[in-house]
Amino acid sequence: MLDSGRRHSRSVFDRFYTARYEFFSYVVAAVAIFRDVARTHPFVLRVCGAGEELRIPGVNVENVPWTLDAEVSLFNTCDIGVYPLSDDERARGKCEFKAIQFMACGVPVVAAPVGVNQQMIQDGVNGLLASTPAEWVEKGGLLLSNASLRADLGASGRRSIEADYSLRTNAPKMVTAISEAVEGARHRAAAHAKVATL
Repeated sequence: MLDSGRRHSRSVFDRFYTARYEFFSYVVAAVAIFRDVARTHPFVLRVCGAGEELRIPGVNVENVPWTLDAEVSLFNTCDIGVYPLSDDERARGKCEFKAIQFMACGVPVVAAPVGVNQQMIQDGVNGLLASTPAEWVEKGGLLLSNASLRADLGASGRRSIEADYSLRTNAPKMVTAISEAVEGARHRAAAHAKVATL
């Protein structure tokens, strides 16, 4: 992530909730990409909640423990959210929750086009998608060097999340679904009672 005036160094934030190596391995697999980006665009890579310390020669890495109390503030101190995934069965089944969290905080995201990310993120509209190492380097560098693009993608991503994932959008749908379920249960109970009296 790039310095947006909130801190003194450019910062990329990669967020993991779990200490299990199977998830940490996605960021480990991207080490060469982070090194390549850092050669031309110095930044701080913040890795949170990985369960083990990551060190990358040539990259300033901050290893931060995850806590629920600090979660939102951690997202809000980022300039770019990165969400690297391998295109494998496990990753295709993962929810895009980390991307949702970045976008909800107005943080522009670069993500692998794996699983639901392909439907949620419109490349160049509300975030960026990167498949190859060259695309990761290009798009990471683009965001690190362009504050206006970061602001535009961050705002667009936030609007996307508000439109599709917010309580304001989904609470009425949930109320309708619950009301329909209750009404259906009443009809079934009434029909069952009627049959029982015959």
